[in-house]
Amino acid sequence: MFESHFGFSGPPFQLNADPAFFFGSRGHSHALAYMRFGVHQAEGFIVVTGEVGAGKTTLVRTLMAGLEQDRVVAAQVVSTQLEAGDLLRAILAAFGVAAPATASKAQLISSLEAFLTALAAQGRRALLVIDEAQNLDRAAVEELRMLSNFQLGTHGLLQSFLVGQPELRKLLQSRSMEQLRQRVIASCHLGPLDESETRAYIEHRLRLVGWTGRPGFDDEAFVRIHRWTGGIPRRINRLCSRLLLGAYLAGTDRVSDEDVERTAQELGSEIGEGEPAIAESGAGAASMQEEEDAGSQEESDRATQVVVRAKESLRSALFCWVDTLADYLKSGLLAQAMSAVPGMPPLVAVHGGNLEGLLASLDDDGRLPRPDAEVGLDVPAPDGGRCTRYVTLVQRFAAQMEQHEPRALITLGTSDDAVLCGLLANKSGVPLVRADAGRLQRGFRESMQANAVVLDRIADVLYADSLVSYHALHKAGVAAGKLQCVGDLTTDVLHQAQARLVSPEQVLSGIGPAAQRLWPGRGYGVVLLQSGTGSASADDIERVVTALAPCAAETTLLWLVDESLLESPWFVEAEQRWRSASVKLMPTPGYMECLSLLREAEFFVTMQPDRCVDEALGMGVPVVLVGREGVMPLRPGDAEPIHPWQPHTETARLALEVRTPRAGRADRLQAREGGAAPRIASHLQAWLLDQQEHPTMPDDQAEFLRSKRT
Repeated sequence: MFESHFGFSGPPFQLNADPAFFFGSRGHSHALAYMRFGVHQAEGFIVVTGEVGAGKTTLVRTLMAGLEQDRVVAAQVVSTQLEAGDLLRAILAAFGVAAPATASKAQLISSLEAFLTALAAQGRRALLVIDEAQNLDRAAVEELRMLSNFQLGTHGLLQSFLVGQPELRKLLQSRSMEQLRQRVIASCHLGPLDESETRAYIEHRLRLVGWTGRPGFDDEAFVRIHRWTGGIPRRINRLCSRLLLGAYLAGTDRVSDEDVERTAQELGSEIGEGEPAIAESGAGAASMQEEEDAGSQEESDRATQVVVRAKESLRSALFCWVDTLADYLKSGLLAQAMSAVPGMPPLVAVHGGNLEGLLASLDDDGRLPRPDAEVGLDVPAPDGGRCTRYVTLVQRFAAQMEQHEPRALITLGTSDDAVLCGLLANKSGVPLVRADAGRLQRGFRESMQANAVVLDRIADVLYADSLVSYHALHKAGVAAGKLQCVGDLTTDVLHQAQARLVSPEQVLSGIGPAAQRLWPGRGYGVVLLQSGTGSASADDIERVVTALAPCAAETTLLWLVDESLLESPWFVEAEQRWRSASVKLMPTPGYMECLSLLREAEFFVTMQPDRCVDEALGMGVPVVLVGREGVMPLRPGDAEPIHPWQPHTETARLALEVRTPRAGRADRLQAREGGAAPRIASHLQAWLLDQQEHPTMPDDQAEFLRSKRT
């Protein structure tokens, strides 16, 4: 229709993926280069992720179109909830290998291996592309890993590309996918186009069909197109196709910004997207990460790995530093409370590591409050060089502060990352606000205790969770004018979560016998067998297993086991010994399921002081912390530990000593008043307003900013 009117040789903005229209944006070009590198390696897995419409399929087809057909046989499978058995049949069909309908799994595998071996004998190799791979279940992904074991001599027979939406990254980052991750030789994430790339993309596609400037686009029209589409290529195609149709019907040779606004609103009302899209930070650059041995040359590219999820502009927002999942949920409650206070800016949760990894165990189906936006700096855990990691962290956080100019930084965590970024904010003139100030860091290593002290000393405002913390801070020299006693944010989280918790029977129903048969006539204790960063090793875990096993004679032990431990030989042997005892094992569940189990537990033994300890104590469940130094029992309501560290051999005795049956336990949570988040929001509003009216900046901060500008 409009194609012939404007003299085009074909439709410039078709929605179907066509490699002839491939546009080499900065991100797409980098991604294509990584994929070509991966193909050259001829082994392992290559992972490509991106939002819906980001251009993943076009990218893959562009790559496949450039393959040497006489050397590489490529096949594509589109995953639509395929299970392991169905996946095998789909792979055979994609490669054109006939398989009887009645063939067993072993026969299917044998047929595929024979086909791959025959290709290798011809000097060719197979490339398998799994599209929409986020829909695969874990068993199907594991089947793909097993297929990568096919070899002829020292050469792999099958290389696989996994292409999917961001959920694929979350799947691959789970603990059970460790072996597959070790075989990923390259990965990339396609982000959206930035504003300049959006214009270049549109003009690129128009030129490919013979565009000579008719119709013309006003400069502001390109800006509006980017604003409404968020730089997502498929959305750009859809909007521009409608704009050309509108120009043809209106008999005009010009597309204005008003045309874009009107057409985008009409299109949005038809498909349910009535608001402009907001592009991610770092738009246009692929987020790349080799799973092994990233070289220093990649650091400039890795700077684009910052993940930003936002529904609105983050400028002048409140940054909130979170270390743990509990911190993240507290930030959600603070965001909810601040949204009810007039004039408060949005709250952005900032995490130093991988954002998807942090949220992987959050199983609340989105029912708990969330922060207004999230920033994951995606700085990897140190493999030995902490200094290099800290430099990267500070650079990325400084870039976020420079870009968004936060009103203040709220710190919930006490990690090294939190201290570094807190110091940077303090030196940059950004007010530092401490929530959970003065809180006793029970069970944490000494450096974490020191971090809490540093943050409390440099903070401009401190919110204490109790009078004990308040007086401790005041006694330590913190000015009373900086201190507010507001209550415990953990209590707020538990009050929000309580209505969404389920019974232990429901949590355990998926692992075997009904829960009623697991502990007839007696209670149970929960044990979290999982090594934390820089804390427990396999030897530590084995020591706890030996020391705690005698508890099974008096109570049932429910072990929440890190899936990575299930393959260790000593653990398999220990499981055989426990099979007839009152010890039950299950993979570590999600956060809400952990709380559901803890609510009814008699005690909680854990090797991770930063996971569910405060929540357990808040629900009245005593805790036994296990670390390298020994074991430390904690009872709800104790301001200090009951005892200092004791030998690991005392684990069973201490667990039985502190255990408290659910029936005889006062409902501590119901007795505790919540409301810490609204109190913080109300006070912080007044404090920020006062700072705006009477700004003050120490001389050293002013000098720091002057030197930074210089």
